[in-house]
Amino acid sequence: MRHAFLIATLVALAAVPAAAQGEFRWEQSDALKVRFKVHNKVFPIPLKLGAGESEVRMQFEPKDPGDYIYGRYGAFKWEFVVLEFPKANAASKPATGKPGAAVDEDGDRGPASSFVQWVTERDRNNKDRTFAVKGKEMKPKAKAPAWTWWEYTDKVPMTNGAEDFEQLWYNTAAVYSYPDRDVALVARIPVKKGTKPDPKHMKWMETMCQSVETIAGDDGDSVDTKRDQYANSEERKQDLERAKANIANLKGWDYFTTPNFIVLYSWNPEQPAKRNDSLKLARYLSDNLEEMRELYQKDYPPHDKQLTFYSVLRICDSYDEFRKYGDTPAGVIGWFNPRSLELVVFDDKQNLVGGDKNLLATVFHEGWHQYGCSYFGLRIEDDAAQLGGKELHRWFDEGTGDYYGGFTRAGKSWKYAVDKGRKQSIRAQVARGTFIPVAEIINWNKDKFYGPRAPDHYAQGYAIVDFLRRGKQVLGAKFDDRWDQVLEIYRATMLETKDQKQAVKKAFEGIDMAAFEAQWVEWVKTQMN
Repeated sequence: MRHAFLIATLVALAAVPAAAQGEFRWEQSDALKVRFKVHNKVFPIPLKLGAGESEVRMQFEPKDPGDYIYGRYGAFKWEFVVLEFPKANAASKPATGKPGAAVDEDGDRGPASSFVQWVTERDRNNKDRTFAVKGKEMKPKAKAPAWTWWEYTDKVPMTNGAEDFEQLWYNTAAVYSYPDRDVALVARIPVKKGTKPDPKHMKWMETMCQSVETIAGDDGDSVDTKRDQYANSEERKQDLERAKANIANLKGWDYFTTPNFIVLYSWNPEQPAKRNDSLKLARYLSDNLEEMRELYQKDYPPHDKQLTFYSVLRICDSYDEFRKYGDTPAGVIGWFNPRSLELVVFDDKQNLVGGDKNLLATVFHEGWHQYGCSYFGLRIEDDAAQLGGKELHRWFDEGTGDYYGGFTRAGKSWKYAVDKGRKQSIRAQVARGTFIPVAEIINWNKDKFYGPRAPDHYAQGYAIVDFLRRGKQVLGAKFDDRWDQVLEIYRATMLETKDQKQAVKKAFEGIDMAAFEAQWVEWVKTQMN
């Protein structure tokens, strides 16, 4: 994950005007073979890859805060989702999760076997739920099968710091029964007065949920051989199909493949002429990232036990879309998820964090996390907690990412430059005496490294790696030969034992940490240029 020090104030995006056909437009899911109406105030949000097995197939949210809906205690982001419950799985894969029981880092509770189980147990929004209409049977429509109607409320606890209160949310759902699956459309809107939404909003919910029409599926071979050329194994083909399904029916998204990445990129669907610009950026970033692997592999040569996987590089069209997709806090400008194997950044057209130059540095930083995940065999398959002490230390992982982010291509060679923002930060910390003692921070993991002072810790981790990478070349005899072995010993020990405590212990074993820190401080003050 890469943090920026300063995030410029974001300019609110202009609301997208309503389409000519009125308040609603048709959307569809080719996979589910249905189409349905959605209000023009909500737009599809890509589902987060690797968030665990889920019933959600499509989700829609307001793009602009001006389209939020007021409840009793402020304006809220309302939502509309499409769910699927395959009937074939009901008997073979019974859901065993308990209400409120989290299974993984994203809070996924496993797939429900039916809408009934989902609405009563598995829905994350289930807060003191009360049913007003519970599975009312409805007759088939001309273009849709028989369905059931649901209405229910949730009381969500809130606080303003001085008092506690509850915001009431109203939900409507229509569940359509097909021979092999149930398809559910669910709308969720805050209540401002009484026990139901405003009549206007209630009408929106009913219109969207009750609008399903069955469409004919296309079962033909639609593979674009040129775009898919690097998906050249059965495993890669499966990964590609998963990625393609993730953006299916999302206007303004497309893909292509490279030797090491499935590249997903987006543009504003209201401005189709911008598609080519987004494609050029996606090609630029993926081409550079492919070349950057030369440096990763030079320092960390491939080995026969290295994990192989087909990662996704996703480039969101804007910072707003980037944050919505990953539910990302302000300040984060890129991330790699070792569980979903997805690297995510955004097109910095507004120059919020330095434009294309810093964007490329972010891609190189996150690309290291992807390569390091493969090199050290640290992929998270199920529960993040299972990784435990196998995880790379943050000073090493984030510092190395920033180190590679300092490189730019110069013809056929690479040129390195110290990250100015990180340098300014660590020099200020050294001047004020607020940096973490080196003997402490080298043992830190994410529980201490991330948090309110994360940017400071990133800068210090980077400065330590920069010192260990370039110190011998710059300082000569002043740089202890034992210090020059730290990164190699850490690498070898971590690769052999996958035990972070052993790795850092052996890497710094026998080193006078007071002398090391003193020389490192001097490096930061005078040599980190």
